[in-house]
Amino acid sequence: MQFFLKSTLLVCVWLSSLLPSFSQNPSVSERFVASTPCGSIFQSLLSMPHSAACDFIKWEITFQRDAQTQAPTDFQLHATYGVYQPNTNLFAGGGTSVTISGKWEITKGIKTNPNALVYRLLADESDKILSFVKMDENLLHLLYGDKSLMIGTPSHSYTFNKTAR
Repeated sequence: MQFFLKSTLLVCVWLSSLLPSFSQNPSVSERFVASTPCGSIFQSLLSMPHSAACDFIKWEITFQRDAQTQAPTDFQLHATYGVYQPNTNLFAGGGTSVTISGKWEITKGIKTNPNALVYRLLADESDKILSFVKMDENLLHLLYGDKSLMIGTPSHSYTFNKTAR
């Protein structure tokens, strides 16, 4: 009987060592993507040269949260900008890619709704702030500095969609 208990304990210890440790990765993430029009509003944030040709930007933003408290922690933004490759949704020459990281926070209030949830991205290497209104669990929409919704074009909006990894 004692042998059985010791063997069972050893097997349990061994199996638990194979499981991922949640304390080693104390965060959870959400990923949002979009394809938006270019604009001078993004030149500084994305370090675009003033002479850069830009029709559209493809974005991917990953928001990290503390796994226990769900409080916002870090974000990572990957953006690629450039000119359309004819008859595709790709960039001519592959485009130019930029990665930005920093902290993010949740605040309240947009121009038309003082109770709307707002995600504010605070970049590490810039004084630029990007703000999004949370439309629902799967949609974020970019805001102008005055907290109004950015207006897109017939081919692109400023709405970001949640995606699975």
